[in-house]
Amino acid sequence: IRLKNRNEVVGFVREIEAALIKVCEEFGIKGEQYCDRSGVWLRDEKGDRKIAAIGIRVAKGVTMHGFSLNVNPDMSGFDRIVPCGLADTSVTSMRAELNRDISIDEVAPVVEKHMYEALTKVAEFISL
Repeated sequence: IRLKNRNEVVGFVREIEAALIKVCEEFGIKGEQYCDRSGVWLRDEKGDRKIAAIGIRVAKGVTMHGFSLNVNPDMSGFDRIVPCGLADTSVTSMRAELNRDISIDEVAPVVEKHMYEALTKVAEFISL
């Protein structure tokens, strides 16, 4: 997609975050944007936990982007990484937060809805 405003990369990331926060909310998970840390975070008495990550590249106003929303991954390897280089945080998933199995098929339509709404605010859809 091409950004409507080629210089508004931070706004683009914030829209993706907002969409993922809405996805989490639909499943009863309170995600939030956290300072200058990209992604979606959960912050409560359990500590700071990252549930969604965002990675983008912008070249000449055209984005190549990706995000990951941890729905139901094998979390065993996540205890060996430091999310975003922040030693005081951890990584979580929708399954861990909801304490139940949840499938990609259950989450995908909600992601599609909120992502489409967010991207129409900041982007023009093009084909390459």
